[in-house]
Amino acid sequence: MHWFRRAKDDKSTVMEEFELAYKNLGERAKNVPEDKPAELSKIFNCPISFCKVAYQLELDGVMKAEKALELILWEYDRRRQIGSPVVPVLSYEFDFAVQEGRWIEYLYGDLFRKVQNTRELYNLEKIIEGEQSVPVEKAMHILHERIKLADSYIVPVINKWKKTHESSTNNDAAITFCAAVLKSTHSEAVLALQQAKRRLIRVLRKFSEAFEHSSDKSLFEADTKVGQLSEGSTTPLDKVYELIDDLEKSLQAMSIHAIAQIILEVTPKPIALEPTVGVSDYLIVTPPIMRNGMVGPDLKEPCDFLERDLVFAKRRVIAVRDNFLLERVRKVHKALLSKGQGIEESGAWIIYKISQDFNLPPITTQEALQYLKKNLEGKEGDSSELVEKIVTDYLWERIVLPIKIEEKES
Repeated sequence: MHWFRRAKDDKSTVMEEFELAYKNLGERAKNVPEDKPAELSKIFNCPISFCKVAYQLELDGVMKAEKALELILWEYDRRRQIGSPVVPVLSYEFDFAVQEGRWIEYLYGDLFRKVQNTRELYNLEKIIEGEQSVPVEKAMHILHERIKLADSYIVPVINKWKKTHESSTNNDAAITFCAAVLKSTHSEAVLALQQAKRRLIRVLRKFSEAFEHSSDKSLFEADTKVGQLSEGSTTPLDKVYELIDDLEKSLQAMSIHAIAQIILEVTPKPIALEPTVGVSDYLIVTPPIMRNGMVGPDLKEPCDFLERDLVFAKRRVIAVRDNFLLERVRKVHKALLSKGQGIEESGAWIIYKISQDFNLPPITTQEALQYLKKNLEGKEGDSSELVEKIVTDYLWERIVLPIKIEEKES
């Protein structure tokens, strides 16, 4: 199923997915150990309920607890500045932190992955890169794709975010979403937004010039294929003019549609990697490749490579299968440890992430952590090696063994 659904379906779909995916964050946060949250509470001088939610986000593999806490406190300060501070009562503070935590988990997790799935748009823009004049057909195609992606997914999420954040402005939304997409600070996001805005205006002006010099009459007639920016725009040329005018306003004054376009523009472009494996006699998933300058599948995060290697493991000879997969799990585990996650927490995150990627029965990071702890009971030796072996066995039994591969016809 395509990441970006039809705009008319998205408003309710986004709300439903958001509620279903993150409704139990509060229950899980209540059960986290209080030692680290208590330390954070002293360092940041804030309610321990904020710290428990932030630490749960770290256990979920979203980000470090300190970073999550900074984001929660940013909204906490915003509420105070607009004259609507969070009521200093434990239950109110916890509910506030949970709501912010749910948004952090969504914006820095699901939204980040979905918005990055812009390969088709990137490939279209790659074609015209560096060209002084843009062919009308390509400009139309890119404009249509941009409006479809922004309006069918990003706009509904921004609308929902604003509804759940009291007195929030388009400027607040733009900074929050940009920081999530770039995984940056809010101050860095402000600069990135301004740069993306100027870059997008330059591209749109090229489009308007191409339309103005074209003899195609359809560019000056009512059109529904490009997408609807507002009721006032009736032709493709009008739509470009209107979007440029909108983008030249301040973030505070511009429409949500224009902000969505900037978020799309600021999104990191897919990175193409050269193939690293040879030709196989099996029909299996391959690593990313370049196709005439276009981008193939992404392999960025450590677990993305492990997902590929799990499929490769099936075709290894029996003598080296176990060691092959164990070495791959060990590399990913060390990569996660280098980011500051604990030994068991990193192992739990691998189980959680890979289970999610292969559509296995849902398992939370807390459940994965409990599974590891149970299997570690009574075992002696290096903690990292024990965790890596347990994770390897888990993935082997539930993913590698069930994989079916077919040999090519000779």
